Amino acid sequence: MILWTIILVTATGLASVVVSIRAGWLGMGIPRTERLRPGRPIRTRLSELEENVTAGRASHAGKVATLAAISHDLGASLHAVVGCAQLLDRDLAPGERAEYVASIQASANTLLGLADQALDLGESEAGNLKLAPEATNVRRIVEEVELTMRPPGGPTRIALSFHGPVSAPVILDPGKLRRILQNLVGNALKFSTEGVVAVHTSCREAQVAISVSDAGTGIDSEALPGIFEAFAQADAGGRHRPGGRGLGLAICKSFVEAMGGEISVVSVPGKGSRFSFWVPAKPPMKPEEKTRGKAGAPVMETRISRTMVVEDNIVSRRVLLAMLGRHDISAASAASGRECLKLCSRSAYDLILLDLEMPDMDGFETARELRRQEADTPTTPPAAIVALSGNVTPGVEERCFAAGMNGYLSKPVSMTALLSTIQQFARAPERTNQT
Repeated sequence: MILWTIILVTATGLASVVVSIRAGWLGMGIPRTERLRPGRPIRTRLSELEENVTAGRASHAGKVATLAAISHDLGASLHAVVGCAQLLDRDLAPGERAEYVASIQASANTLLGLADQALDLGESEAGNLKLAPEATNVRRIVEEVELTMRPPGGPTRIALSFHGPVSAPVILDPGKLRRILQNLVGNALKFSTEGVVAVHTSCREAQVAISVSDAGTGIDSEALPGIFEAFAQADAGGRHRPGGRGLGLAICKSFVEAMGGEISVVSVPGKGSRFSFWVPAKPPMKPEEKTRGKAGAPVMETRISRTMVVEDNIVSRRVLLAMLGRHDISAASAASGRECLKLCSRSAYDLILLDLEMPDMDGFETARELRRQEADTPTTPPAAIVALSGNVTPGVEERCFAAGMNGYLSKPVSMTALLSTIQQFARAPERTNQT
């Protein structure tokens, strides 16, 4: 029953996303004709109009092709999720059940990729890209991407090579770096039928440089100048590639430039391509230079023993509790902000996972009230409050910290992200007076 609810909610939500994308993209970025100025030769004016119309048609055709690819991937993934869920509702051999579960997970990852690309492109087009730099182990990011994208078998494999202190922490946005690599490695695998996808990473002179090379179809020289534009997707023959959406490289360029770097490509038709980028990466500040805690948020003590999940959606609440239980973390639960406040008035909690969008009392108001309650009992250490939300509106994270929260987890919450958050606060420095 829980699984079917998740499927129905996901299908409805993603259908709305595709409708929004269709409405927005088909009218976005089509070149406008310049205002006709008096005195210009009619032939020149007509030539310019013809060029604008041609460019507009090409742009529109690219968007239609992208929407067709998205619709195909969306339909195929939802078909797999719904179909496998139906098949799971009967007696199956352990191996067969595991195969269906793996198919659901793979399809869910595809759906997440669709949503991520749509949101990333919208953020880029609106000029709302925000960076979240932090101390990052670049080698670990590269190895995680290789692990999650490693082909299950066959003639293509991913080979990693490193040069320099790639394991030493540097300051950059790990989420953006991971998405850049996922797009580049994904493209290399897509356009390679055999051979090696080589990922070379080097760190030197306060920058990280990464190249992704393949021995695939390559890119036609005429297509290279516009390869980083949105909705561009062509192989060496100028054909649209199955599974391509024409968004990944545009997102890569936007992310790299937002991080202060550059991206380029070298390609030979029939022999393959090499995409290279670099981004600035400074070493972390010395311990005495670090600021302690976010503005408005207390710095937490080193311990996590009592946890609470505050979520009005019963399915999301059960999933989070089950994820915690998988790692032997027992947690209380509350279906509203008021219930959370009531439980906290009776007992102290170390970590509170707090949904932002709740009726009656939202997460912001709940967090502010929790901090007021804590101020009235100064002998009780403050709880670590981590926001849960699928809201990608600019400024949401800042509002969370201003309300007294300590962290932010974006929905859907992965097991890795959830455990990383718990470990973060388990390793947090002891509480200090803030000036």
